[in-house]
Amino acid sequence: FSGSFSEIISRTIEIKYITTIALIVLAVIALSIILVLIMTWVKSRGEFIFIDNISNNRPGIITPWKKYLHEGNSLFLFRLCIAALLFIMALILIASIILCVISLKKTVLILVLILLCVLIFLLPFAAITLFSFYVNEICIPIMFAENCGCIKALAIFRDMFFENKAVMILYLIIKIALSIAIAFAVISLTLLLCCCCCCLWFLMSLPYLWA
Repeated sequence: FSGSFSEIISRTIEIKYITTIALIVLAVIALSIILVLIMTWVKSRGEFIFIDNISNNRPGIITPWKKYLHEGNSLFLFRLCIAALLFIMALILIASIILCVISLKKTVLILVLILLCVLIFLLPFAAITLFSFYVNEICIPIMFAENCGCIKALAIFRDMFFENKAVMILYLIIKIALSIAIAFAVISLTLLLCCCCCCLWFLMSLPYLWA
């Protein structure tokens, strides 16, 4: 009886320990989501404050914060929908990979199907990323200039895009090229600094190595 009682106590402690950890993890996840939502909302509102300050050449927070309330909230809701769509796509992709692993036994076939699933979901992900790029670069200034929501700005952008396809595509290519160049420069500078630090450390350690 004492042995079974001690087992029950130990299992109860284990269950409470696991439950506590699960609650802590859920609380951290929920807090992280709330913080990300708040930061995204503030960022959406702050972009119109930044454009207002630049265009009018004057600093200000309260006035543009109130003035572009509708535009900022509309942009936040749009970004929230995009994030939800990407999250759903990621869940579907993960579920597809898990089903492939569970239902199939051949490793080669599993790898082929996983690669196929990734490629299938890569195309809509790239399209959503490209769409978000044009929203950030073109639609936000349109929303600022027209004092309109994101849906109307997208309609205006659609007409602009079809009227100036070459310019829009060229702008995208230039942005990608600049991003690659900046990334290459940062990586090269980081490697150069690491090499310089290693050389400096080696030179400083020479007296100790010869001693």
